[in-house]
Amino acid sequence: MQRTTAEGRGPVRYGPPTPQPGLPVLSELISVLGAAAGRSSPQPAGGGASLREAACRYWGRRGLATSPENVAAGPGAPALLLALLGAYGGDVMLPRPCPAWWTPQVRLLGRRAYHVPTPAECGGVPDPYALLETVRRVRAEGGDPRVLLLSVADDPTATVPPPELVREACEAAEAAGLFVVSDES
Repeated sequence: MQRTTAEGRGPVRYGPPTPQPGLPVLSELISVLGAAAGRSSPQPAGGGASLREAACRYWGRRGLATSPENVAAGPGAPALLLALLGAYGGDVMLPRPCPAWWTPQVRLLGRRAYHVPTPAECGGVPDPYALLETVRRVRAEGGDPRVLLLSVADDPTATVPPPELVREACEAAEAAGLFVVSDES
């Protein structure tokens, strides 16, 4: 079916209706959100107890046992990352490529950002050997690398590194005395 618009912009084509976007909402989620609808007070700084306990359960399902006193919540990844990097100190090692907002956050704190190449097959996590060599070189040049920032769901490359690479990169960071921060946003 086809018709011409009155404005003279050419034919308008009609087709089947487009499907609705998104996935159906889980009934369990609907009940939890419905029960929380009456609570409009903000969460305390760092997150309320129930939020932090839920985060612990999330990490526990992924094999990383933690307790609520070791968890903090905040209003989004950029604010949390800025606070974490500000509290820890030192220069930051970043995989190359990395999300565009990471380097400005490091520089905003007056810290240096050093980029470490990632393997050809994935992004988000630096090559372990390149990480050790870059840390050695930076320290020899007077730098103070203390943090490795990585992401297992890499935004720029749309890849996920294999678990063995993540483990090897974390072991290399530990051997180099780096604090590992994983952006899970």
